[in-house]
Amino acid sequence: MLGKLLISPTLLVKLFLLCIAVFSSHLTYSQKLEDYRWKQRLVLLMHQGKENAALQSQQEVLQTQTAALAEREMVVWMPTAAAQPAICRQLRIPQDFEGLLLVGKDGGIKYQAPFVVPPQKLFALVDAMPMRRAEIRRKKGQ
Repeated sequence: MLGKLLISPTLLVKLFLLCIAVFSSHLTYSQKLEDYRWKQRLVLLMHQGKENAALQSQQEVLQTQTAALAEREMVVWMPTAAAQPAICRQLRIPQDFEGLLLVGKDGGIKYQAPFVVPPQKLFALVDAMPMRRAEIRRKKGQ
């Protein structure tokens, strides 16, 4: 008989985050910022490719908000360290920036801060945007 496999909650979270990082890394090479313009808002998690407790905390708080992110047409994207220099040049931010960027549907940076940003802060910023207000009015009219 097989014994029970015990996995600590911490190890489970780390494995889940590793899967997300691997999947995000793959997507980074096939997608560009322009692919999202006028379609979705981006939450970019910029990092220098090393183990970072603040980055992990940011990912964890965003993972609990999938419905709210989807409602606001927000996509969380963690570019690889190799892809970040091009993104930094395009967005005109320092190459060594570590933190969160909120990029609007128009492709402009709407918010920039070091980790950890509460999701409610992002939602308040997005909900105050004229384009988001128009989206809400259209939904109510349906």
